[in-house]
Amino acid sequence: MLITDFSKHLFWDVDVSTLHFDKHKEYIVQRVLEYGVMKDFVLLINYFSLNQVKNIAISLRSLDDRTLNFIAIITNTPIQDFRCYTLKQSQQRHWVS
Repeated sequence: MLITDFSKHLFWDVDVSTLHFDKHKEYIVQRVLEYGVMKDFVLLINYFSLNQVKNIAISLRSLDDRTLNFIAIITNTPIQDFRCYTLKQSQQRHWVS
């Protein structure tokens, strides 16, 4: 599998020839989860296992709410187990209306 098998819009800001699956796995997983289409998600699961994607997602500092809920449901993992969720809960919001 090559990084070029994924949708081109996922890695618009980097030279894809420099990306390595194992070295940049957090970056690749986050991009696919947040901006990928189902084909990209299937490719990701084919390279990494669903359990490995879950473990990477658990350690990420940020995920948008939709992505966080998606990966929590798909992996049957409580949302509180994700680092990005606990960080978001501990950050005080300004301008709360």
